[in-house]
Amino acid sequence: MAGSSPVYAAPSTSASPPPAAPRPGAVASSSVTLPSGDRVVYQGASDSQTYSVVGRDGRTVPFLKFDPGNGHDYVIPASALSNVASLDAAQYDLPQLSRAVEPPTTQAPRTSARYPLHIVQINANDLASAPAQNALSFVMNVDSARKFAAVIPDIGGVARLALPVGNYAIYTGFAEYDATGQAIGIRLVLQDNLVVPDASGVSMVTADERTATAQVSAATPQPAKSDNVTLSVIRTDAVGNAIPIQAVASGNVFVSPQDAPTIGKLGSQVAWDGESPAGTHSPYRYDLLFPQTANVPANETYPVAASGLASLHYTFDTDASNTARTGLYEIGMRGPQVGGLVAYYPVTVPESLVDYVTASLPTGFAWLQSYFAELGKAPDEAFAGLQPGDEPSFAPGQQVWRTWGHGPLAPQVGQFSGPNNCYTCVSGTTMGIAFNGDFTDSEPQTSGYYEVPFGYPNPTVENFTVYRNGQQIFQGPGIGAWLSNIPQQDDTYRAAFDVDASGVSSVVQATKTHTDLTFVYHPAGDPQLTLPPGDFCDEAGSGTGSCRILPLLDLNYHLNTDGTNTSHAVSVLNLTVGHESYDGQGSQAPATSAKVEVSFDGGATWTSAATVPTARNHYLAIWPDTGAKGSMPSLRVTATDSIGGSITQTITNAYTIG
Repeated sequence: MAGSSPVYAAPSTSASPPPAAPRPGAVASSSVTLPSGDRVVYQGASDSQTYSVVGRDGRTVPFLKFDPGNGHDYVIPASALSNVASLDAAQYDLPQLSRAVEPPTTQAPRTSARYPLHIVQINANDLASAPAQNALSFVMNVDSARKFAAVIPDIGGVARLALPVGNYAIYTGFAEYDATGQAIGIRLVLQDNLVVPDASGVSMVTADERTATAQVSAATPQPAKSDNVTLSVIRTDAVGNAIPIQAVASGNVFVSPQDAPTIGKLGSQVAWDGESPAGTHSPYRYDLLFPQTANVPANETYPVAASGLASLHYTFDTDASNTARTGLYEIGMRGPQVGGLVAYYPVTVPESLVDYVTASLPTGFAWLQSYFAELGKAPDEAFAGLQPGDEPSFAPGQQVWRTWGHGPLAPQVGQFSGPNNCYTCVSGTTMGIAFNGDFTDSEPQTSGYYEVPFGYPNPTVENFTVYRNGQQIFQGPGIGAWLSNIPQQDDTYRAAFDVDASGVSSVVQATKTHTDLTFVYHPAGDPQLTLPPGDFCDEAGSGTGSCRILPLLDLNYHLNTDGTNTSHAVSVLNLTVGHESYDGQGSQAPATSAKVEVSFDGGATWTSAATVPTARNHYLAIWPDTGAKGSMPSLRVTATDSIGGSITQTITNAYTIG
């Protein structure tokens, strides 16, 4: 995403940077390509950060992760262990994923001047009891991880290192491969209560892959084949540093049982994801989180009660140009200690499925979801991504319905529930005006954007302009503007936002949008515009001032197109004219007019659709699709409210005529 800049006056020192990207649930991602060729894709920062590890085809791959925090976080794909002799752990250290905790990691060369050392040799043996060729060990001092915590490749099945005297845990990961050399699983061998003596000689430790006998699995109400398993082992040292180790693979994760350690604590937690068998008439999947357990039990098969699940009835729509009918559904969760981990699952689009998810998540956990239409196939083509923001939890038995990617797609200011950051708010003399991404689908909480692989230019062009009382005060790229030192008087603001995605070669619908919004700002405010508790706004900076929601109009479209956003003979549009809102809080001013126009010649001429009000703030528009089959009409929608607000939105190639 292009960033927006401060307007004519710089923000005060207490103000946050301008809103340069969509809301936290939809920030554009960054990625790092590892020496193995796999990529780590991450979004956000600190407690809100999420990540995934994907191969060259964009699918999730098996990996090991060791997170000692404060500047070090090792992500080792299983593919990298196929040639462990050449593995340099430092090249898989991603500080951008590191947690901000007390520094625990001290590499071996840095310890020699501070602690008495003793030589330890780790012998890693595979399932045939031969020296393992695909193993890697995580070594941690459990008196204090600050003394030593490091990643050590077991080259030829052997790792030798000098360790400070003390008590240790050594966790060894083994990668498994199929006949073609494709990584398919992880086995994790846990060894605890190890003492490194203050003595001469060499201490031998054997990591036997055969001891990883407990397969992580779930007993689901309906048959399901696992497509992702995450085992998180959390080892806490004697002084309270919690170090997570994760083993992630598509179903083949085995672990050796481990009782309570004599020093510190040990806990584990499992997330299990699975899909319905191939050929199932009504596809479904399970995405499950199980409670954290003390230690690592010998029985890693977890029962699943249907009464503890929520049912997410999802439909995935796509662009008519997506003839391959492929998409990616992304779901994961964010939680304490282990951060946010998401995985990608291929879906055939358009498609409907039911996702059964764990309800009533533990405190601190939140669901993360998105959908990528996977329109681009070449590495320089963009993906159309949609995210609804965080879903903190669902209730047992709750039924949720939503359609992803249903057009016409166009940017909106949005209507939100649950904790959110208000980018279109005012606090004191600081005002933010921003849209909820490059586009929104038929769900008003969705953020949409075009994403390209890291290192490739994004062909999407954004331009944002702001006027006050007819005078331009800001113009620049991005989805919004940050206004400082705004006059405390009644003024009329106008925001014009243009998005041009015509350079995205795989997108043919909604290639360009122009949105023109006007609202009247009253410094005295309206109690209904106060941002609810639990939501927050950057406009308030680090101060305690309250935030007020600006009364910007928001349009919600429900067009009677099919799953490829294609119409047939007659188009019917259910139009809702509302305002930006948070948990129902926002302007309640009624809409006073709405007009829908359609163009079959690229905007050269416009025809008014028959538009009638059906209820407060609701309108119905109907028009015949007189264009040629395969052509893409443009739409222009205009609406006003009772407090001087207006919006005009033009969508080029809004849908396809079938």
